[in-house]
Amino acid sequence: MRSAGKMEKILKSLKNYGLTNTILRILHRLRVISALHSFEITFKDLEELQNDRLNQPSENLKLMIREIQEYELTRLKFAPGMFAIETIKMHFSKGMRFFAAFLGDEIVAVNGAHLTCADLIYVGLPNIGLPAKVAYLNCAQTAPAYRNLFIGSQLRHFRLALLKKEGFEQAFGVVFIENRKALRWNLRNGSQYWGRISYIKLGNKKFWLKRLSPVGKRYAYILNGAKTEEKQELLEKIS
Repeated sequence: MRSAGKMEKILKSLKNYGLTNTILRILHRLRVISALHSFEITFKDLEELQNDRLNQPSENLKLMIREIQEYELTRLKFAPGMFAIETIKMHFSKGMRFFAAFLGDEIVAVNGAHLTCADLIYVGLPNIGLPAKVAYLNCAQTAPAYRNLFIGSQLRHFRLALLKKEGFEQAFGVVFIENRKALRWNLRNGSQYWGRISYIKLGNKKFWLKRLSPVGKRYAYILNGAKTEEKQELLEKIS
């Protein structure tokens, strides 16, 4: 019975995550690998934003969307199940901008965006400087009582449209490989699949295994560290 259960888990892992990640998960379970984090990356070309098909929330919701600032956090009201204010303050301290959807005076959904670096410490990667005109999307959450009403989709579109207006050309987001629902949501809402990265720690050595889609290969530079126009010009002068 125990062998049958293990085989069932392996087959499920093969179906959901593929052969490579299944092997990594087995090695991690056997403690050959001391740390393993795998995550999926989705990518959005903001030039294609106008082609997105958006389901509209009910007009009865009277939704209002805007960017929020750190100084107003103490007087804002958050719906049950949302991030704690301390969590949002922590992300503000790292340079994140936050956008929120309000129903009346209550925040029911938030989305965040980093414009200078991707804060990926939590998956074993260092903070990665972003190339010029590329945004990193993070901290998307809708209060449990307001999910499946297309509020998150509207908020996401608002955030991306504003970034596009400010001159950004691409945006990407990261979800843990186990969060299949979040991945499907991103793909349904106009993002493309960029690829998968696994952080592996074997003894004292660290490895990052990348498996890129065709889109990821085309836009591989988004996780290669900052390549600002100024730095590129300097490199060209030096060479």
